[in-house]
Amino acid sequence: YKPFENENMREAEVIAPSVSQLIRLEGYPEKLQYVQFIRFQGISFMHNNYELPAGEPGDQQASNGVPGAIWAKGARHCVFDRCVFKNLGTYAVELGEGCWDNEFRDNEIARIAAGGFRITGGDAENAPVRRNGRTKIIDNRIHHLGEVFHSAVGILIGHSEGNTVSHNEIHHLYY
Repeated sequence: YKPFENENMREAEVIAPSVSQLIRLEGYPEKLQYVQFIRFQGISFMHNNYELPAGEPGDQQASNGVPGAIWAKGARHCVFDRCVFKNLGTYAVELGEGCWDNEFRDNEIARIAAGGFRITGGDAENAPVRRNGRTKIIDNRIHHLGEVFHSAVGILIGHSEGNTVSHNEIHHLYY
């Protein structure tokens, strides 16, 4: 045993994230089984990890292949209010197939490897239960994104309808 020569190193905080998803809200919209009416308020979601699959350059438009730390399929009427999403190695939030009437209000999303919100559902050729919509993204502070995946965006919405995106402060992105 050799004692520390530098007194400042006697104590250190070490963060070693090992999972890519912090929360999975997994319903089965094709069976009409949903995750519903869950409210997350004042919670900090921090420190996850993501590694690209072998051979994947990670440079798709909007870093579309990078998943979300908060992942949902078949989630309805869920709310994230005054939460913090910080120091994440992925997108902060990903809403997939069958997600309807979810709300993200007054959150801070900062220091993210990819982007803030990734909302995609089934397209017009898919069954209506696989589509998504009516997501509200309101009064959020979304900044310092794309720190690893430079093509990521603050809010990505595709194959979705009737959404409200308003009064968000979005800054410090590469794309």
